[in-house]
This record gives sequence, structure tokens and C-alpha cells, in this order.
Amino acid sequence: MTRWADMATSDAHVNVWAVVSLAYLVSSLTGAVNIGFIYHESYNASIVLTTTLPYIAANNASPLVGIVEIRLAEGNSVDVIQKVCEEVKNNTVGFVVVSPCRLLTLLEAAVGGLDVPVLGVHTDPCHHRVTVPSSFRVQPPSEYRHNAITSLLRAGGFVQVAILTDVSEAQVTHFRSLLSGAFVESSVTYMYGGYNARTATALLSRVTENDDTTTCLILMLGEQSLKEVSRLLNTTEDDFEDNIAIVVPSSAVSSTHGLEGFAKFHDVLYISAARPNFPSDVKSFNTTDAHVLDSFMALSTAINVNVATADNVTTKRCGDSYIGISSVAQRVTHSLRQLETNSTLFDNTGQNQMSFYNIDRLRYENNTLTSEHVATWSRRGGLDVPRGTELFRENTKGLGNITLRVGTTVAAPFVMKLPNNSGWEGFCVDILDELAARLNFRYELIQSPDEFWGTVDEDGNWNGVVEMARKKSIHLGIGPISLTSERERVIDFTKPYMEEGAGIILRRFEDKSSKIFRVFKPFTESVWLSVAGAVLVVGFTLALVNHLSPIKQQQQEEEGEGGSRRRGISTSDNIWIVYESYMEQGCEISPPNISGRFILGFWWVFTILMVASYKANLVAFLTVNFVGKPIRNIDDLADQTAIKPLVKQGSNLYQELQKGETETFRKLWAMVKTAPSVKNNDEALDLVLTGDYALLTDQSQIEFLRMTDCENLMSGETPFNVGGLGFIVPESSPLLEILSLNLIQLQEAGLTEKWRHRWWSPSATCPTSSQASTVQSLELESTSGPFLVFAGSTTLALLCLGVECVYFRVVGRGRVCGKSGTRETEASISSEGNTNETF
Repeated sequence: MTRWADMATSDAHVNVWAVVSLAYLVSSLTGAVNIGFIYHESYNASIVLTTTLPYIAANNASPLVGIVEIRLAEGNSVDVIQKVCEEVKNNTVGFVVVSPCRLLTLLEAAVGGLDVPVLGVHTDPCHHRVTVPSSFRVQPPSEYRHNAITSLLRAGGFVQVAILTDVSEAQVTHFRSLLSGAFVESSVTYMYGGYNARTATALLSRVTENDDTTTCLILMLGEQSLKEVSRLLNTTEDDFEDNIAIVVPSSAVSSTHGLEGFAKFHDVLYISAARPNFPSDVKSFNTTDAHVLDSFMALSTAINVNVATADNVTTKRCGDSYIGISSVAQRVTHSLRQLETNSTLFDNTGQNQMSFYNIDRLRYENNTLTSEHVATWSRRGGLDVPRGTELFRENTKGLGNITLRVGTTVAAPFVMKLPNNSGWEGFCVDILDELAARLNFRYELIQSPDEFWGTVDEDGNWNGVVEMARKKSIHLGIGPISLTSERERVIDFTKPYMEEGAGIILRRFEDKSSKIFRVFKPFTESVWLSVAGAVLVVGFTLALVNHLSPIKQQQQEEEGEGGSRRRGISTSDNIWIVYESYMEQGCEISPPNISGRFILGFWWVFTILMVASYKANLVAFLTVNFVGKPIRNIDDLADQTAIKPLVKQGSNLYQELQKGETETFRKLWAMVKTAPSVKNNDEALDLVLTGDYALLTDQSQIEFLRMTDCENLMSGETPFNVGGLGFIVPESSPLLEILSLNLIQLQEAGLTEKWRHRWWSPSATCPTSSQASTVQSLELESTSGPFLVFAGSTTLALLCLGVECVYFRVVGRGRVCGKSGTRETEASISSEGNTNETF
């Protein structure tokens, strides 16, 4: 029903309140409430109006709920707001608005202060979020639509998409981040301000130029722009038979009529917004009609819950007057936030969280555009494709679901057989699985009959996986296959999927010497002998300096004149004092002369440095296992004969050693020829653990082998022969470019690094260093510093002694240095029985 109520209002607030109270008294007697239906003049509301009332009545809604129709035209928004105020005054407790985004936000702001719920359906892209507490947006948030498209692309296995859109950059950035997380490469072309023929033409031309893979074109446009692109497709001569289009209206659309031009694509999927479970007579509703009808259902259900409760009236300003607001409107707003219908569930911000999308395939047959339902997507259940339904009409994306023969051989952790030969696993298998999903192919792994990767003999005959690719008995070869110029002559390499070098792995050699005397290992024998000699030399030097010092002689004379004499300290006592100082035991006696104090003081410094060096090295020697025969690189291996190198036959390293282009390689090859021949890591590892052998192979394989038995295995520290690892294909294979491109994309996306961490995760029990220990005994050269310091201090002490002698000779207070004319005063011991000692 349609009614406008003209009601005179008074400027006096009390008169307004009286009129409002009277109006609500009448409405409360009848119990009737209304839903306002505001729609833009461009929207055809006849279907909704003729269907809504009977549908609401059939679903147990209150028979007292009426519909108030308000037509919205450009430029009359002020009149519409006034009409809204009138209807709220006449007991309208909610509004359903269908309009462009600009007018919708204007109405939301005008009605927002009245606490009356407004359910908005925008007919064009709307980037404004809900800011009014009583406003609700019926269309689900854009991120749910993005998730639906991403799920569809992943199910189709697309690796490239081109986007044509008129939505905001912020929304597209979020969408592209989702695509990046799904490892889908994307490019975007914006159409701001509506359809632009030049922009659309340029994009369509780029799509047809891409021949590598099936490119998917995603069109996120409003209804008018979609129809303009459709007309452009009808007029262009470009061929889109190898491409797929996904049409995603960026706003509510009236119908799919006018989209016939998209039939030029191989397949066209149309993602429409949520449609409730309505009876069959209204299932033909388009997206906008479905949103509108569901809005009425949500409002009528919320009203039916609250209309029978007690009603209160509050006065609020609306437009130029004051009107009374029924408390039913506030309670309906609260109920809408807790109400869940077929496709409506609002959160506290007014956004619809019940996202549900229909996915239809569009076909143009017999001059008619038809649609076929192929899938649905929901926030809760994700993509749902009915059993027996093909998501895409024909599976022509990527490589067209062909089966590739893939050659390989066992090399942990790149390629390994599962138990009971039930399948394959490994780093390269993970890469192959991802390539198969991206490029839409199946594969069959074929092991090389001779278990070699590929080398050439003197007659030019190849073996291994390389020979299989050269003879084109396989389409692709995977594994740790090194890129070499010689192999490149007969087959083609993809771009490297990782850099690799060769390394050494050998049995851990423990120090078998007795641990009883390990405490002496921080110093070598020469250092220990030097320390012992230093104690004797310093003791003799200290005794000599103190004996020759005039200060000591003068001290003796003065004591003799006084009638007492102190017993002198012997040479052995001086040596003992020096030893006590070295052992940090201290000494109560100190030299009276400066020269002696120099010697003993710097001896203390020498002692601190030597003891600190000993303690630091002792900790390492007591807590770390030692390698008796450390081999850190191939030079160490080549310079000894006790440990023989093992190299797998058919590997690139085997061939490089055979060539012997360096002296180190020639030495290693001489030992390899006398060592047992091995074909794989298992054979080589048995020899390494039971004999004096070292395996030379790829560094990544060595890391993996060492982690499996780090207690018994160790590896060299310096890799050599660094190069790239790649997959191989027969010469001039059409797979080369597309595989190389996708391998690069896997690296850029971080997938190869992710799988590398999976297969090379370090064990908690393995030491961080590949060698058991790098601690070595300190050589004499390493400890010569303290000796030099002490030697310098001794020289300075002797210089001080010379100065003392000269000084006492000049002033005449002492005897000539070096003479033994000491007065013989064998004084008796003091009566108290005390004996004083002095230097």
C-alpha cells in the first residue's frame, strides 16, 4: 500500500509531543506497523511488489505489516528525507532502500539519528563502509566475493589471471594478495568512472597474445560496463577460444541480458550474489531482487518478534520537525543483529556475514543466453561442486590433462621411494606435484634402468636419465641433475630450481687417546717445557737481581750497624717464590728494590695471561669430542691416503674427476679408481660407516644423510664445484618455456624454500657444526706473547738495576756493584728469639 500523511507540526515542542502521542495512540489500537520501500526510479520494483506481500504472508509474518512505497529520483533527496520523516511518524519501523551508493549513504545518514533500521541494497559499486549504527548492508563484504573467486581459480588450476575492474584499489589489492597466497599471478586494469573502450580493447588484445597457458579473464564490473564489454566482444575479431572468463558483477544487476558477447570465450562462469531458498515462482529473481526480497523477509521477521511488546515513544528531530519514534524500531534494530535468515546474518557493524554465491555457466545457444548451475560457494562450506558436474565445460587449461612420462632415479631427499614401492616422495616430487596442479597434467615416474643420472663415455654414448630424455622416451627428467655444458649439447635444461655444490661426508673419527691426561692438552709439550723453564729462569734472575741490588746491600749494612742481621733468601727460595706466584698462591715476601719488583710484578701479569689461556682452552677440551683426522675440504682429502674417496658412477662429479682438469681432481681420481664402485647413496654409506672411505656427492644430499645419523657421520666444511640443479627435457621440447616460467614462480612465491625446510629440517641432536670439533692444542707461537712481555719486563728490570748501581756509586752510599765485600757481621740472634728474613 502507498500512503502519504501530511501532518502539521508546531514549533513548540509540547505541541509536537501531543500530536505524536495521539498518532501513536491510534496506531497502537490497530497494531499496524509498516516497512518503507525506497527505490531509485531506475529500478523495476514491480516484480518485488507483486511477490513480496504474499510471500511474507505465506511465511508466518504478521498480517499487520504493510509496505510504504517511496520512489527516489535524482535531485529530490530532500523531499525523500521529508517523506521518510512522515512515515516514521506514522509508525514505519524500518526501511529497505535500493539505490546507487551515493544516495544510499545520504539516506543512511539522514535516518541514522532516528534509530530506525535501514537495509540498503546498492546498485553500483559502493566503497563506503557502514558508519550509522542502525544501517545494514545486504550485500556481503567484498572479501567474501574475493574468496569465492580465489577458490574457483584454485579449483580450475589457473596460474595467470587478468583483472578488469571498476572497484577501489584497496579492494583489488586485498584480492591480489589472496591470489598471491594461492600462487596465482595476476595483472589488473582499472576502469574508473565507467566503461572505457580503449582500456577494454587493450586488455582483450593482451589476453589473446598470451599463448603459453590458458589465461583467465576476471571482469569485476557494474552492469552497464559488463554490457559494454559484451558489445565490444561482439565487434572484435580476436579469438578467445582458448580463454576463460569469470564474470563477477561488482554491484547488484537486474539480469544477465546483454552479456551474449562473452560467448566468444571457451567458457564463461557467472558468479551472482546470494539467493535465498525461495519458492519456485520467485527463483527467477535476479540478484537485486533476491537481495530486496531477503531484506523484507529479515525486517518482517524482526518486526514479528517485537510488534506485540509494549511500545514507548521518544521524540527526535527529523528534517525540520520533531517526530515520535516507536521503541519497536529500536528493538527491531537489535533483533536484526541476532537474526539469521536464508542469506542474511548481520554483525555489529551492519555487514552481512551470510555470504553465499551461485556459480553459473553462461551459454549462448539458439540466439538465447542460458545459464547452467555448476557450483555454489559459502563462507562456511567453501566451494561446493555437485557430484557429476564439471566446473569447466572442457578441461583445456594448462597442458590439457595429458600424462607425462617423467624419468628419475633414487637420490635422497630429492627423489625417494615410499615403503613397499607404493609411490614416490621427496623434494623434486613436491615440485612436480605443484607443477602438475598448476599446468593440469598427470605424470608417471619411470626409474632409470641403470640408476644413473647421465654421463657420456669416450665413444659419445650416454646413459641414465639424460639418455632417456635424449631418446625422447620421457617427456621430463627430475632430480638433482647438475647443469653442465656437455649435457646441454644433447638435452635442454629448465631454469635452475636451486643452487648446489658438492661436499664430503665421512665417518666420525673420535680421539682414542686416554682422557686421564686430557687436562694437559690445552698446551703442547713445547709450551709446558717453556713454562717450566720460565719458572727456573725467572727464579735465578730474581735471585741475581736481588743479590746485586745496592738497596739490598745498603739494607744489610744498616742492619749490621744496628746490631742485628736478617737471614738472606737463597736462590732456591727465589725459585719457589716464582713458582708460588705462577700457581696463584701469593707470597708474603716482596723485593725491596725496584728491579726485583719489576721482575716479580710482570711475572704476575705473565701468570694471569697464561692461566687464562689454559682455562679457556681446557673447557673446550673437556666438553667437546675431538676429530682425530679432520678433513675439511677436498684438498685435505687429496693430500692424504688413509681415507679413499667414493663417487657415484653416472654422476656429473664422477665425470669431472675423470677429466682431471686440476691437480686436486687428478689426485682424487687416482684414489677413486682403486676404490669400490657405487651407484647410489646407500651403497656408499655402508662403505663409509664400515671402512676408511669418504663419499663425494651433492651438498644437499650430504646434509640429509648427515641428519639421519649425525652421531656417526660428519661432513666437510667447504663445498666445491658449485652449480645449478634443474629439470631436463628433450631438445626443442614445447614444455621447456612453460616449466621454466613456473619454476621461477615457485621460487618467487617461496614454495621451494618451504619444501627445502621440510626435507632438510635439522635434527635437535645434531651439532651445528659439521665437524666434531675445531679445537686444537695451542702452539708455542700462539702463546709467545706473554713470553715476549715478560722478556721485555726483565730487560727493563736489568736497566733499573744499572741505574741503581750508578746512583749509589755516584752518591757514595753503596759499594761497587758486583763485589762481594760485604761486611762480615755475624750478629747474634736477638734476645727475643726472632729471626727476620729479607732478600
